[in-house]
Amino acid sequence: MKVDGPATITSLILSEVRNGDGLSPSSVARTFSERGGRPGVHPTTIFRWMTKGVLCPDGRRVRLESVRIGSRYWTTWAAVERFVAATSGSTGTELSPPAPRSPTARQQASRRAERELADGGW
Repeated sequence: MKVDGPATITSLILSEVRNGDGLSPSSVARTFSERGGRPGVHPTTIFRWMTKGVLCPDGRRVRLESVRIGSRYWTTWAAVERFVAATSGSTGTELSPPAPRSPTARQQASRRAERELADGGW
């Protein structure tokens, strides 16, 4: 399912929560368990994924879709699955690491940045 913008994401999550699929950060954290049934992810981590997101290797910031109702945040299994797919690269498009720059390209980029800073009054 393609989601266009923040308003669409909020309405999508809100409708999923309204249908009874709502999950609190602690209930999501309980599902990610290590050996012995101990939680592998702390609920604060889930909350951070909702509010600040995760920086991916390609520079994108991906947030766990959520909605705030009163003083509580809610998400859904569908949102968790979308988040895991977006952050793990399992969407079918594998990211290759950027090619290393040559010393000449690195020097040119450095000079260009110096000029931009000088033009900006820095």
